[in-house]
Amino acid sequence: MVYNSVEDINVDKINTRIKEAIKEWGSQDDFFDGISYSKQSFHKCVREKYIPQLSVLLEIAKKLDCDMGYLLCEYNEKHHITADVKEATGLDPDVIDIILNMKDSFLKLSILNDLLKDDYFLAIINLLHMADYHYEKGRELDKTEDKIKSAYKNAETLEEKEKFEMRYNDYRAEHKLHDANALANRYRLTVAFSRLLDKRYEALPDIDITNSESNWKQNNPKFKHHFLF
Repeated sequence: MVYNSVEDINVDKINTRIKEAIKEWGSQDDFFDGISYSKQSFHKCVREKYIPQLSVLLEIAKKLDCDMGYLLCEYNEKHHITADVKEATGLDPDVIDIILNMKDSFLKLSILNDLLKDDYFLAIINLLHMADYHYEKGRELDKTEDKIKSAYKNAETLEEKEKFEMRYNDYRAEHKLHDANALANRYRLTVAFSRLLDKRYEALPDIDITNSESNWKQNNPKFKHHFLF
């Protein structure tokens, strides 16, 4: 939202945003107790349809740990950087927050930076997308096949039964193709991930995997994953 004139300002929407943000924070009594503004004054703003003055909005934004633009409904995320990154990338705000919090750890952020430039990592992303696609198509075909089987049972003539049987066989063949592609992509994912690890850690000396696995289990007794152990 960009304000080009005073007429663009939606007072009701702004006051509603402030009220909902305070509700998410906690009780109004506790919130206004910590700033130079009263709950009664804010209720008067809502009732008489005007927004608090700028100095008050700054206090409210600081206590809510959000940007002024969020309170003024310029964007729906609490910080403009999150709104900008979401618009540019389509990432969820929660994911953006995770990335932004990584900046406190240079090592984590540098690893993510390297991964996003790595061909094997990009291949893994594409393979995951394709695996999801074939899996979802398989689920859709499951539902279609069930409907055709039901229609086959209720068919009254031999001609109708043959028609439904042919349709079922066609969908079944398509289903098997998606299953085969999904399995193939799982294999390709394993290969791509292994090559990514080999590429990143090719300088590491050979290690005894059995002993390392045993030590890891002892240090992480609650972790169980049938694909790994």
